[in-house]
Amino acid sequence: MAKEFSKNIQQRTPSGLIVAILAILSLYSQSILINQFAISVLIILGMIEIIRLIKNKVTVAVASIAIFIVISLISIDLIKFFVLFSTLLWIFILITMIFFRGWFGKLDHSMIVTLNLMGFYASFLYMCSISNINETNNFLVIFFIVLNIAVFDISAYLFGTNFGKTKIFPNISPNKSLEGFVFGAIICSLLLLAFLYFQLIDIKILSILLLSLLFAVLGDIYESYFKRINNVKDSGTILPGHGGILDRIDSHMCTFPIVTIITILFL
Repeated sequence: MAKEFSKNIQQRTPSGLIVAILAILSLYSQSILINQFAISVLIILGMIEIIRLIKNKVTVAVASIAIFIVISLISIDLIKFFVLFSTLLWIFILITMIFFRGWFGKLDHSMIVTLNLMGFYASFLYMCSISNINETNNFLVIFFIVLNIAVFDISAYLFGTNFGKTKIFPNISPNKSLEGFVFGAIICSLLLLAFLYFQLIDIKILSILLLSLLFAVLGDIYESYFKRINNVKDSGTILPGHGGILDRIDSHMCTFPIVTIITILFL
């Protein structure tokens, strides 16, 4: 067990560092064009992974390409409607997953995952387009969201793998434990309090970032379910030790639309 865990960490580290450096450089540029190009590459790779996994390839391929083009061309004001739709879709997923499991299993999850991916794309473009979020640089807020999820995922994975006992959704994502979630939330809370102390964020941004952890878990669990019903462990192999693009952005697909809606409505 210890050897397998150590080997997994060694595989994850190089590709994880490369992705992190590229993400930091892209956001640091504060260029809408560069960031749109970067997110477009991720979305296209994610679309390819979805199509490879599912049976109704033609339908999903046509739908995903059409939605991708529409989102890329329409105005920011119209993008808001797609972000709202994506947020409502995630609420629908949560409700059916918890209270209507029989019905939940009959849904067209290939199309839902595609819509979730496009919701992430739309919300990321919106976040890049606005100048500031509650007087904080918008690219800095995006960076904090990505960093917050990364720290949560790593700390929850490390602690949960070694000490996790209580499974959150054993039938959907058996590797997710309550202990890992709590430990990850504590580490993120300490990190965000440090950011607040050094006045990098304010209390409103801190609250949103803490709330986003719940959405990150939902995105992670749902993508795990999608992989499980398609009988695969990882969505792809492009990132050694991590799997595919969807394996890395699963939490972001849920977090970004909901955080964007909160930003639109309250900040």
